[in-house]
Order: sequence, then C-alpha cells, then structure tokens
Amino acid sequence: MLRSDLEYLGLSDVYAVQGFYRMNRDGFLAFSKGASINTDDGAELEFSAPKNLRRSTTELNRRIMTPFLVDTPPWLKSNPPPIPQAMHHY
Repeated sequence: MLRSDLEYLGLSDVYAVQGFYRMNRDGFLAFSKGASINTDDGAELEFSAPKNLRRSTTELNRRIMTPFLVDTPPWLKSNPPPIPQAMHHY
C-alpha cells in the first residue's frame, strides 16, 4: 500500500521522500505555535478553503515559513549517505 501511495505521488525511493524535509521539530513547533488544531469536529479549513480557491499562496507560504527552515537535515550532517550527485535534487 505504501509503495503504491508513493508511486502515485511520484516518489520513487526513500531519498525522494527525505527531499521534502524542510523543518526540524523545534522549527515546526515554533512555526505552528498558536495555530488552532483542525479536526473533524472543528473543520475551519474545510469552510475557509472555498473562499481562497484560485488564490496563489506560494509567496505567502514561502515568506512565513522561511525563518523556520533548515539547510541540512540532521541525518546528512553526521553521516551523509552515498547518494550520486545526480540525485541530490531530491
């Protein structure tokens, strides 16, 4: 099931998944501090999304997330895996 889901998302291997790592735990907690939790019985997102359809949020997301991003995932700092240079874009 997991392999099927990853293939559907275009992720071919574990390195492709790890390429999405952008924040450490502390950064994520700081980024989300004060945000309300979106649950089935408090579905703010589902009710506000239609108001924002077709609205580009790429730059807004980049601006508010940038202070919390990390340059290098922790697993690459101590023991870099033998990944070919051609795959570093993941």
